[in-house]
Amino acid sequence: MITVLGIGPGDQEYMLQGTHKYLAQADVVIGSSRQLAIFPDMAEKHMKLPRLAELKDYLQANPQKNIVLLASGDPLLYGIGTWIKNQLRDQKFKIVPGISSVQYMFHQLQISMNDCYLTSSHGRVPDFDFLLKHPKVGMVTDK
Repeated sequence: MITVLGIGPGDQEYMLQGTHKYLAQADVVIGSSRQLAIFPDMAEKHMKLPRLAELKDYLQANPQKNIVLLASGDPLLYGIGTWIKNQLRDQKFKIVPGISSVQYMFHQLQISMNDCYLTSSHGRVPDFDFLLKHPKVGMVTDK
């Protein structure tokens, strides 16, 4: 079973209740170096996130393992959850939400998200003319 686990914006204080139960049940925990560093007590289970093609091969080759794939923020807000849904349709998986960085930022600034347009600039050039037509924009950014 694959569990795509949203771990929030990078601090255990902001993880949803129940996050640790999935980690405790995992045979393998896959994530970036930054994500894995949040869980040093599970180092024996850690696997550094490979390239997506290699990740897909690994997940397909290990259906018997209980695998947790860490996701920053919310896996379905421009995250790895959408990729899993599209790539592994024949495999059993569960997606567990987390607090997104956009949601966290709006909360810290005490700004309502009710009329916010959500987008990402990862690997793409934003259409600023389109974005400026919205009263608020929440954008997951790239370098």
